[in-house]
Amino acid sequence: MLVTGGCFKPPLELLAEETVAWTAEAEARMERVPPQVKGVARAAVLRYATEQGHTVVTSSVIDEAMALFMPGRGPDKLRAVALGVAAAAIRARGAGTTTVCGACGYAAKGPGPVARCPVCGGGADRFRVIDIAALEAAAAGRGGAQVEEPLPGITVRWAAEAREALGRIPDAALRRLALDRIEKHARARRLPVITLEAALPLIEETAGRESLDPARRSVAGRVALRQLDREAAADAAGTDAAAARGLIWTAEAEARLERVPAGFMREMTRQEIETAARAAGLATIDLARCEEWMAAIRATMCQARGSRPEAGA
Repeated sequence: MLVTGGCFKPPLELLAEETVAWTAEAEARMERVPPQVKGVARAAVLRYATEQGHTVVTSSVIDEAMALFMPGRGPDKLRAVALGVAAAAIRARGAGTTTVCGACGYAAKGPGPVARCPVCGGGADRFRVIDIAALEAAAAGRGGAQVEEPLPGITVRWAAEAREALGRIPDAALRRLALDRIEKHARARRLPVITLEAALPLIEETAGRESLDPARRSVAGRVALRQLDREAAADAAGTDAAAARGLIWTAEAEARLERVPAGFMREMTRQEIETAARAAGLATIDLARCEEWMAAIRATMCQARGSRPEAGA
């Protein structure tokens, strides 16, 4: 029997050792943190500093990070009124801005634009802003949304159509599994409301299209019709949009893109490929280029997750 030991250091800490410095005041504050939570607190501060592009962690950076990650905490000691007002202003400025990394799916939320992804190292151009107002309007126009509390102190909002689609899974165990996956997905991306478009791919992936209640096809039909409406509107303005973007997709490249799961993943892939095409100075995206850049996107995502890329995704 061979027994070995080792020490694992997260990539975030390795990156921080080379790019982030701590002031003496900040280090002194971290020394006052209880030992059992010091590692978690330090990682949270480093992640926030990396997101916001800080190269030096000061006491004010710690205040911003703690105000963001622990908005309801009470200070251990009374602080100056000015510091309290400043922390509240920081939280208010970042309350409505959530961005998602197009490479690894990391969701960032803060008072300023993201400078670099702390997970995969992607630049600011990879982050896409989640339009909270658009999601709220979509939910209001489709039956409204209902607030639920799956865990004490944690609330989620379900659009009526998304709840209906979930309820049509006949197997109770699969229905519960799909519920957990959808709510986890929404919390990870900080979605204000779970819409049908966000829930349906996970419902079909969990329960399987063939195992769903036949009556559930009407839900998928409505989604398909809405998708067709959007595509028809896009086709009507296709020439103007292509000219505005300066890019043309061949039919083979479009067909390959359609194999990517609909929704955020497909839109992110399209944006990444178009960004690469502009950087290469190309006006037309053909199948070969599409396959090449999609392979690069898969490799980046797998590298961020520590896995090997799979062909045909």
